[in-house]
Amino acid sequence: MLPNSYVFDIGNSRLKVGQFKDGRLVHLETYALSERPEKGLEVDVPSIISSVNDAYQLDWVNFRRSPLIFDRGCALPIALDYETPETLGLDRIAGAVGAWKEFQQTDVLLIDAGTCINYDFISAAGVYKGGVISPGLKIRFRSMHDYTGALPDLSESWQDVASMLPGTSTIKCMHQGVLTGILSEMEGFISFFKKDSQQMSVILTGGDAYAFESSLGEGIFVRPKIVLEGLNLILEHNVAL
Repeated sequence: MLPNSYVFDIGNSRLKVGQFKDGRLVHLETYALSERPEKGLEVDVPSIISSVNDAYQLDWVNFRRSPLIFDRGCALPIALDYETPETLGLDRIAGAVGAWKEFQQTDVLLIDAGTCINYDFISAAGVYKGGVISPGLKIRFRSMHDYTGALPDLSESWQDVASMLPGTSTIKCMHQGVLTGILSEMEGFISFFKKDSQQMSVILTGGDAYAFESSLGEGIFVRPKIVLEGLNLILEHNVAL
C-alpha cells in the first residue's frame, strides 16, 4: 500500500484528481475540461493517469517522477476472461478492480450508470467474466426525441417531471418508460447474474446512480468513487512489481 499517491482520471468532459493516503481517497477535485485550475500542482509521489481524451494535456501539473499511464500494457491484479480485451474500456477495467478489491470473498456485479449503463461481473477468484452494455438514461430520453416527430427532449429536464405510474401525460409516460424501464432492467440483470453465483455483492456507481439507489432495495452498495479507487489499486500493483 502506498503512503501517498495521486490519480488523474480524464474523461470526455471532466477531469477527476484524487489524492490517496495509505490506499484511502482523502481529497477529490473535479474540473470541466474547458477550465484550468487556478494553481499548478506539484506531484512528487507515485501517480497514474487514465485518459479517454488525448487532446487534454495535464500541462499544469509538475510531475517530479514519471506517472504511470494506464493502458492495456499495464499489469492488473485481476484476470480478464474476455474475448476482445483490446476493446474493453479502461474505466470498466478500473471499476472491476476496485469492486473486486472491496468484496474479495464474493462474486461482484458492478453497475455503472453513466452515459451507457455497464454491468460488469467479477468472480470471487478475481476474474473479470464480462457483462452487459445498455443505453443510459440521457441516451434513452434523447433517442425518443430524435427518432420521433413529436416527443420532446427530456434528457436535461427529466428531474422536473413528477414520478407517476401509470403516466397520465405524454411527458409522464416518457419519464416512467425510461426510469422504470432502467430500474426493471437493473433488477432483471441482478437476478440473472445471481442465478449462477453462490454469493454475489452488487455495487452501484456512475453519474446517474442517484436516480436508482433508493429504488433498488437493500443489499446494494453505492460506491461513487470505485473507478478512482480501482485506478489507485492498479498503480499500487504496478509499483510493487
